[in-house]
Amino acid sequence: MALVFILFAFLFFLSCAPSSVPVEKTAIERDAQSSSPGQGEWDRILSEAKKEGKVVIYGSHGPDLRDSLSEAFKKSYGLNIEWVSGRSSELIPKIKAERRAGLFLGDVFITSSQSLLTIKDLGLLERLEKELILPEVTGPAFWMEERLPWVDGERFIIAPSQSPSYAYITNIQKVKASEVSSYKDLLNPVWKGRIASVDPRITGSRAWVVLAEMMGWDYVSQLAAQVRFASDQRQAVEWTAKGKTDITFSPGEPFMDFLQAGAPLEVIHPLEGVYLGGGGSALSLMSHRPQPHASRVFVNWYLSKEGQQFLSYTHGYMRKDLDTSQVHPSRKRAPGVKYFSIEREDWLRWATEAEKKLKEVLREIE
Repeated sequence: MALVFILFAFLFFLSCAPSSVPVEKTAIERDAQSSSPGQGEWDRILSEAKKEGKVVIYGSHGPDLRDSLSEAFKKSYGLNIEWVSGRSSELIPKIKAERRAGLFLGDVFITSSQSLLTIKDLGLLERLEKELILPEVTGPAFWMEERLPWVDGERFIIAPSQSPSYAYITNIQKVKASEVSSYKDLLNPVWKGRIASVDPRITGSRAWVVLAEMMGWDYVSQLAAQVRFASDQRQAVEWTAKGKTDITFSPGEPFMDFLQAGAPLEVIHPLEGVYLGGGGSALSLMSHRPQPHASRVFVNWYLSKEGQQFLSYTHGYMRKDLDTSQVHPSRKRAPGVKYFSIEREDWLRWATEAEKKLKEVLREIE
């Protein structure tokens, strides 16, 4: 009798047990299922957006990227993109002139973070964060460092597409990587006159300003005394490719052209780290925008996996769920390298003053 009772109890326990053990969701799966506005709300936004028919974007993207984004966005939502293209130095005065005339023509501004901070200071942006609605956009688990890449604390500006810089390159026939694994190694007297760099007083100084923050102004002064300055990045890389110099500091895009042509060059990732920059891909919303619903649809799409896949080929990436198999090596991150972003309001505002200091330091070594 006791055996029958035990068997009955065991069968009863099995009937009450769950049919399968629940599998814990990943952070990305949890974020994808949370914070949803509901299909009804999203449908309402799309319906209003289709009445508006288009979104007007001021931006610095090149024609190929503009065409790709326009085609994909229209295919996904049936909405047109009207581009007003140009450099930020051209677009900012244009926007200011329009506003003085009482014209509110643009919805979205895509350009450098630095330029968008200028527009923000003029009071011409709306807070972007409140317009983000798709869980695959707002979920931190989709992004590097488990957070959205906001530029400013108020979250008006986001820099979703960032790529690594090249700290410096060497001619592998003349330099061993172990000889220059740290920025400190570049101060070795053996490299005096053997390091090439574009003159930051001619073409810009971001890499030198980053160096000042990382290593200090004394270091910048000492390194500059070691350097042979070129008129542009291509000339600096060519010197190292041909053996006229051994190292090029901050070689930029020309490096890949020479490497693909078979030049004996190698990129060095210094122990101190490599910075990430966003180029002209930072995003913001204009205040008093004429197409509020269509622009809301666009910014959510631009930051989504689909939108950012296009940006990854030209500007790098900050999303973790993109297919990077076709991304150019210059846009990818190398394993084991320390990376840090300079797309931050505090750094960008500091850099403006640091550029003035850099000119003083370079004058002192002339």
